[in-house]
Amino acid sequence: MGGRFPALALAITGYIVSIPIYCDSGFIILNSIRKHLVKTHKASPVFLSTVLGTALYATHTLVPPTPGPLAAAAANLQISDHLPLVMLSGMAVSVVAVVVGFLWGLYSQRYEVKEGQFERKVFPDQPEKQRQVGFFVSFLPVLAPILLITVSGLVGKGEDGIWQWLVFFGQPANALLVGLACCWPLISKSPRGGLEVYMTKGLEAGGKIALIVGCGGAFGLVLRASDFSQLLTSNELLVGFGLFLPFLMGAIIKTSEGMATVALITSSALIEPLLPLLGLDSVTGRMLALLACGGGSMTVAHVNDSFFWVIAEFSGMDTMTALKSITIATFLQGISVLITVQILGWWLL
Repeated sequence: MGGRFPALALAITGYIVSIPIYCDSGFIILNSIRKHLVKTHKASPVFLSTVLGTALYATHTLVPPTPGPLAAAAANLQISDHLPLVMLSGMAVSVVAVVVGFLWGLYSQRYEVKEGQFERKVFPDQPEKQRQVGFFVSFLPVLAPILLITVSGLVGKGEDGIWQWLVFFGQPANALLVGLACCWPLISKSPRGGLEVYMTKGLEAGGKIALIVGCGGAFGLVLRASDFSQLLTSNELLVGFGLFLPFLMGAIIKTSEGMATVALITSSALIEPLLPLLGLDSVTGRMLALLACGGGSMTVAHVNDSFFWVIAEFSGMDTMTALKSITIATFLQGISVLITVQILGWWLL
């Protein structure tokens, strides 16, 4: 961006970074860049925080291999063989959500905060001296899993030789393991004690993610095994909602319990038995149902969402300011995703 468009650069960065990692961790990682841009460009902290937070949130809820969309696509909606299509469609729809978040961020500039007023350190400090690395080496851990999953989907099954290896490494777990291996140049020459800090922080974040995804999937299957789905199928009005029903399920669960990943996994598990009745029992229909669940699972982030507090505390917002900026932004994002998915449904189904 040449230093001229700090908010746009931050939105693009957040859009990319949140594809393979959790949005909470992404905001913490990028917060130092955001603070630097606030100082050097005299930009509004609320504006840049809203732009970064909503960009991270968009791909976090819509694009595999982020844990929520990946688990919903592979385990619940059974479209793991079409992950490249799911990734591309999620990236396209999430652009709409990023634009909406950016526009609300422009409006939120009117809210003033004192930068760092409520800020507190959550993780241990980084080692003071770090080796400088190139852009490609830094971007490779993000790029490698996306390319491997995409190539695996394009190659398909039943190929011999090197193509079988591409399919093998294109499996989501294997692709992420390759991405982890690509991190080695970033830490191989770290100062003494640096690797310990990185491993500690990684385990702190990874353990929480594994717990959230596992509990969310289990909760969804418990609800699916209950009479809840039968209750919905017996209600002809709800079944006639089409793509609005998965969105509504995701939004109700998300707003009540706070975690977008849990809402996405749970709502996708509940909606899967209803797909034939909703006219969505096809690859395209399941993909659109996943996007609708993703849109619902970002509606809305408020006081029971850890990401809400990460943004508020690292940006120096009080609770009211965060509600005016982040909560309303995520509501508008979810509605924009729903409208986009509905339009795609009329065109593709």
